This record gives sequence, structure tokens and C-alpha cells, in this order.
Amino acid sequence: MGSVPLLAVTVLGALVVAPPAVLAFCPSMCHCDDGSLDASCQGARLDSVPILLNPSLRSLHLAHNRIATLRQSVSFYGELRRLDLSHNALHS
Repeated sequence: MGSVPLLAVTVLGALVVAPPAVLAFCPSMCHCDDGSLDASCQGARLDSVPILLNPSLRSLHLAHNRIATLRQSVSFYGELRRLDLSHNALHS
């Protein structure tokens, strides 16, 4: 029985030391590929740019939605190289 508390301490210690994982959320109408760092939310009826996708995305496809403004939303994706916002309701 003496080894059970030691095991619990070891497991808890490993959880504390482990680096935090990036938590990303992919909306149900989107397709997200964390391997290629690509997300596609084309025709997903979005009113705004989703901000809970993988922050390391390199390609984000948001064509055919109802997005009217970008505000600060694209700044969440510092590695973004391709952004498709065609066929939205953007205005300046």
C-alpha cells in the first residue's frame, strides 16, 4: 500500500512538468487539418472569423460566409500565409 501514494505523486508530478498542449477548436461546419496547418470553413454561415482554431494555421479558407468585418480576429494567426475571404459581406 505504500507504493500507491508514491505512484499518485509521480503521476501528478508528470502532469505539472509536462508542457501545455495547444487547444484548438474546429467548428462543426469546418474541416481542420493540424498536420498541414490548414482550416476550411467555406460556406459555414460564419458571421465572424473563428478565433479558436489552431493558432499556428498557415492557410484559412473562409469563402462564402457572412463575415462583415475582420476587426482584430486575424491577429490570432501569426503564422497565416493564405487567407481566402472571397464572397463575404466585408466592408471598410
